Amino acid sequence: MCIRDSPWRETVAAVEARISPSDVIFIDDLAFPAFAYYFRGDAATHPWTIENLDAPAAAAPTAHRLWLVTQHHQLRYLLDLYPHLDDTGLIWSATWPNIEVRAYDPAQLDPEALTPQAEIPPWMLGLPSPLDEACLRP
Repeated sequence: MCIRDSPWRETVAAVEARISPSDVIFIDDLAFPAFAYYFRGDAATHPWTIENLDAPAAAAPTAHRLWLVTQHHQLRYLLDLYPHLDDTGLIWSATWPNIEVRAYDPAQLDPEALTPQAEIPPWMLGLPSPLDEACLRP
């Protein structure tokens, strides 16, 4: 889960150049520490975890734009859990090595698209998050 090899400075700069204060950004919890380190924007940011996969759907009605920032990892890729999420409502996207960012217009999204549909393998539920309290201790 090494995130230091991914170009987070460039990724965050591209997002900051396009966001507005009424946007909502969900960041894969595997990437949240790196994203937060560089992020200086004024949009709301939230960790996107296996435990809160429904959070983007809950935030969509009040968001101007909904951003999804994912870390490509050999064991987990959160967007795989949303098979109905396609280019409908997509207003911007970009990829970098091991990173994908998508921005959606929530008004154009089918609510079904933000509902996780894929079966979550039990082993995936046990993957440690860098946001877990045990990982934050020195």
